[in-house]
Amino acid sequence: MTYPEFRGQALAEVAGVLAASDPQRALRMVSEAEQAATNGSLFSRALVLVSVVKVAAGLDPEAADQMAQQIDDQTAQEEALIAVARAFAGSNLVRAEQIARSITRPDGRAQALSEVADEVGLPAANHLLAPAFALGSWLPPLWAMAKHHPQEADRIARTLYPDDRR
Repeated sequence: MTYPEFRGQALAEVAGVLAASDPQRALRMVSEAEQAATNGSLFSRALVLVSVVKVAAGLDPEAADQMAQQIDDQTAQEEALIAVARAFAGSNLVRAEQIARSITRPDGRAQALSEVADEVGLPAANHLLAPAFALGSWLPPLWAMAKHHPQEADRIARTLYPDDRR
């Protein structure tokens, strides 16, 4: 391929497909994608690294966290950290919450806390959703709440958006 960022993106996508059936090969492809990303522009490098981190998070959350910390673009780093926090949620809730709370932009932190809550389920989700609602947009925590507390999410939605067709 002529453009290294396209090669990196393609390798990251293929690694994501292979992750479940051949994790060792997927890890090798993640490493190749990361190498390919170093030759592109800062923006394309950030996009490739986000894809790499998302795949790596499912295979090795610690390594994915280290990769996410190396992303220079704040928006891209935030997206990567959200994926890492979600990946840690199943095995290390304390670490997942720590990563989610490390995100500086309030909407990003709310998104991360909501995704961790969505992953862990009840009762742990409850203490994550309250700060998520307080931080930013209500949409991410409302989605997580709909999964775990559908009646409450419906009640909130009806309160915020009443049916005016009467």
